[in-house]
Amino acid sequence: GSHHHHHHSQDPMQAAQETKQKLTSCLARRYNAEQKLLDLSALGTDETLSSLGSFNNQSLAEKSFKALMHLVSNEYKDPEQKNEAIQAVSLARNDILDVGQVYSLAVTLPRLRRLDLSGNNLENLSKISKWQQEFRFLEELHLTGNPVTTLPNYATEIKKWFPSLQILDGQQIRTPQEAAESL
Repeated sequence: GSHHHHHHSQDPMQAAQETKQKLTSCLARRYNAEQKLLDLSALGTDETLSSLGSFNNQSLAEKSFKALMHLVSNEYKDPEQKNEAIQAVSLARNDILDVGQVYSLAVTLPRLRRLDLSGNNLENLSKISKWQQEFRFLEELHLTGNPVTTLPNYATEIKKWFPSLQILDGQQIRTPQEAAESL
């Protein structure tokens, strides 16, 4: 066939396929097998994603994030394999205002052990409270650089919310023994 590039008449299925390929390559590039880390920090500066125009507004960013989580779910045969493969996630520097925007992380990776949310715009505990019943196995959480960390009751509350949490912003708040007991 002749190759006429009429972008306005692009087949939506083909467009969706291309988007999926781009997201898949983004995930692959951001996965560190050694650290079992999925590094989704600063997604707004990701060339692959910005070529999709996905992070120009909040709802598109959320959709892209959901799509990424969906891909993660389909990447592995079963939950055990997925939980083994991804134990740490970084969402640093993503202008996150409310964890509701990235809520699907809790659904996709409920057994996550390390989470980095540093350098976002989480203002107060209510912006994190959607995750209050999630991440029962989270051992390490970084929220440095979010306004919420300046609140007086911040560490106490976070410690209550995540029964396995041992390290908050680089400080030990529970011993491994205490974490095991509080589960």
